[in-house]
Amino acid sequence: MCEQEMLYNEGLDVRCLTDIVAHTVAEERKIHLAQAWIKQEISASILTLGPG
Repeated sequence: MCEQEMLYNEGLDVRCLTDIVAHTVAEERKIHLAQAWIKQEISASILTLGPG
């Protein structure tokens, strides 16, 4: 919705920019959480399997 408004306004609305930044930060947090979870799962798998 924000992007469509920007097309109509032919420029960045401050509220739009804030929404975009907030959305980007939220997405990055999700990625970091997912990466941390994957690392934890890999570590747990290695411990479960053990050496050899």
